[in-house]
Amino acid sequence: MNSADRQVFNLGILISIIAVLGAAVAGGELDLSESDGGGANGEGEDTTYETSTSGNLQEGDSVEIPVDPDGMTALMGTFILTWEDEADLPLHENEPDRFSLKVEAPDGETVDEDSDDDGHIAIEIDFVDEKGYKGEWLVTITLVNAGDQTWLGIGPNPLIGDDDSNDYSLDVEIEWRND
Repeated sequence: MNSADRQVFNLGILISIIAVLGAAVAGGELDLSESDGGGANGEGEDTTYETSTSGNLQEGDSVEIPVDPDGMTALMGTFILTWEDEADLPLHENEPDRFSLKVEAPDGETVDEDSDDDGHIAIEIDFVDEKGYKGEWLVTITLVNAGDQTWLGIGPNPLIGDDDSNDYSLDVEIEWRND
């Protein structure tokens, strides 16, 4: 198999793995696009892959999204989780929704971040030594707290039920070296 055929084969595997696992596990839409990192993308050339998925989590639940491009080495990754919180209802103050985002590299090194109140978590992993990582990456999203509506009025709260879920969107950009 020549280098161009192997590139197409690797891209097919990457699309299949991300589409099947990401959509099945996250229950969301998945879109994969490729942008040329320069050169003919033969062996040793860099390629940037961008993918996104979205879904809904119940309070306290997590979703794991594996990313494993066969035969390629990850050099740098950017993982951005976003969500929108509900607006305050009349005479209520909406507590912020809180998510966490964890990225585990193939060697077990983990980077995780918990959210502030801004609806955004970003993790960037850059390998300055150019070593990179080969193998499966695991991205875990957790809805830590869905943030209820707090009653500000007098008397009993007229709302029945609490906020127990939220939608999210994950955007991933990974620079890969085709080995």
